Amino acid sequence: MMHLRPIVSSLIISLLICFLNACKQQNENTAVEQKVSNLPTADSNNGGLSLPDDFGAVVVADSTGRARHIAVNDNGDVFIKLRRLANEVGVLTVSDTSNDGKMDTHAGFGAYTGTGIHIYNGFL
Repeated sequence: MMHLRPIVSSLIISLLICFLNACKQQNENTAVEQKVSNLPTADSNNGGLSLPDDFGAVVVADSTGRARHIAVNDNGDVFIKLRRLANEVGVLTVSDTSNDGKMDTHAGFGAYTGTGIHIYNGFL
């Protein structure tokens, strides 16, 4: 009877881990569903792109200059690293302040060129 105790303990611990992982997965799925429900409606012509079924595109900004890299923040702000300076700035930021899926504010900063732009731990 003593030799069953470690097996039963291991089984209980394994079941607990499986249960916790299932709860975590359910929370992650709920978070993804909430993000998906907040997406804007695709443009009727998908911004001029040919896309597979179940895909859609929204033009968020045009006439920005030649983009080199793009980074999107968790709040939806888009940072565009330009290939060349445009109006003396190298990084553009566009934001949707009205939550309609269309970017309505544009700003720029950084009078430098180069490659790469990334968001990590809330920092650009």
